Amino acid sequence: IGMGTPGDPVEESLAWYLFQRAQGGRPGWRAWQRPTTDNPIVTPAEIEEMRVELGSFAFAREVLAQFVVAGGGLFKPELFRRYDHVKGSGLYFLGEDQVPLAHMRRFATVDLAASVKTYSDYTAIGAWGAATDGRLLLLEVVRDKMDGAQIIRALKEVVARHGLTEVHVEKSAYTTHLISEAKAQGVPVKELVADKDKVTRAEPAQAAMEAGRLWFPRTATWLAEFEAEILFRANKLEEQK
Repeated sequence: IGMGTPGDPVEESLAWYLFQRAQGGRPGWRAWQRPTTDNPIVTPAEIEEMRVELGSFAFAREVLAQFVVAGGGLFKPELFRRYDHVKGSGLYFLGEDQVPLAHMRRFATVDLAASVKTYSDYTAIGAWGAATDGRLLLLEVVRDKMDGAQIIRALKEVVARHGLTEVHVEKSAYTTHLISEAKAQGVPVKELVADKDKVTRAEPAQAAMEAGRLWFPRTATWLAEFEAEILFRANKLEEQK
């Protein structure tokens, strides 16, 4: 007997393979799909709360018990929300709401390149502002080919520009020295351990986008390239499935 959350509907997935065999009439085998919505203990309000918190992709798997494939649907351009900002004002306008920069928790997320030797090895630094109600504002993206010294200099500049209190960097064998050097130079680095695959790590961002909690600037010199990049990455994930 096997029980669990559906994975990807691909040949490499053991759950999908066994499910297909059972549905195909193999003697002595049976297959069931029972979504959480069938559970009388779980209320409709709780189901709706899970839908908002998980996003459509994770909700389909975790709650509806569906075999679904992640891909271009993870990030949809029509869900991109825009904020306005008057330079030097310290105020950010999210629709009818005004959010002062001083009231945001400000941090950075960093994707470090392994080297600068190949075309695809770019380091990306994202500066974020988190409002008290949970909405996230992307303040700036710096993406370029950089070596260790250049990365640390870029991090210090972004920290100073936005008053960041934390810089989140994925810990790995090739980033250990750079992280230590950045800390020594006063960069407030917080190390992260990537213990999940890329799709799973993208799901919280998708859920935040669908719930209207993720906001991009209306205009910025880096914006078009950034949006094209995240949509491209989503499509690449789909091709890999």
